[in-house]
Amino acid sequence: MKIMISGLITILLILSFCTSKAEIHSTRTFKFLQKEIDSLNYDVFDLDGQKDAQLCVADGVNSKEFKTSFKKKTMAWTTVTAFYGAIGYWSYFAWYKGQQHNSFCFEDEGTFGNNTYAGGSDKLGHMYSNYLMNRVSSQLLINGDFSKKTATIASTTLTMLFFTGIELKDGVHASYGFSWGDMVANICGNVLAAVMLYFPTVDDMFDFRLEYFPSGPYRKALANGDTNAGEDYSGMTFDLWYHLDSSPHIRFNNNEYIRLLRYIDVGIGWHTEHYKPEVHTGVSKRRKLSVGISLNIPLGLDYVFGENAKMFRRGAKGVLEYFTIPGTAKRVSVNLN
Repeated sequence: MKIMISGLITILLILSFCTSKAEIHSTRTFKFLQKEIDSLNYDVFDLDGQKDAQLCVADGVNSKEFKTSFKKKTMAWTTVTAFYGAIGYWSYFAWYKGQQHNSFCFEDEGTFGNNTYAGGSDKLGHMYSNYLMNRVSSQLLINGDFSKKTATIASTTLTMLFFTGIELKDGVHASYGFSWGDMVANICGNVLAAVMLYFPTVDDMFDFRLEYFPSGPYRKALANGDTNAGEDYSGMTFDLWYHLDSSPHIRFNNNEYIRLLRYIDVGIGWHTEHYKPEVHTGVSKRRKLSVGISLNIPLGLDYVFGENAKMFRRGAKGVLEYFTIPGTAKRVSVNLN
């Protein structure tokens, strides 16, 4: 798994740098020279001399641009690699350390049924984890001067390789097993991430977010050294939120009270209790389907801070696009058990 990821990173890094250099010396150089030539009143007989001078200037400028782009791309790949490495390191200690190995096996955990492993929260957890890691890594690559297409392909490939490696590792551990249901959830998360990235209108309308507060059983387990927060499903709620602000009928409404609805999100959610962590016999398990409302905090930050805190707003928006602050959402749920 590590070899595959390292090899893929190396290949994509080389290709992206080559592509970047080609684009710089073809497109940017041509545009730069065209602009400079048009702006000069040169003598037609001195055309060759002026072209030579302009080419020297263009080469210097583009060489600097290439070096800057190279550094940004290197930093982006380094950050993405460290990001996946940190998650892999945590996964080992949370799931695999001390686990017994066995021959490769499959595990059918079901999906959202009452008698399944986690009541469906594990599948949404896989979907959300893939979605989050894909979105974060693709944004890091875009910030590192990669194109949206390259960033999407690279982050989707890396995320699928990472979680496929997790499933393969599950397959050789007695407590787990390779799950095709998990693989389907992984694919769904990556597809959703790609759709959000390529269709900004959809991204402006919806957020797929996690609300998490450690459950009582997990807090007790944590005190005894259990770091497996990834399976604390009793503390998790997965929601798909719709921003009312994305509706022009609300955003530009003449009625100021209706416009206040811009600061509200409406959504549908899923929450399970007493599946994982496991609790003593006699406590009933619950699968809750909910509808609810949540505060659109990023929009509120825009209103409160305006242009005075750009870095703060950008950082807060980046976090709040994926996480719901506990207590900022109210839901009405039905127990499907």
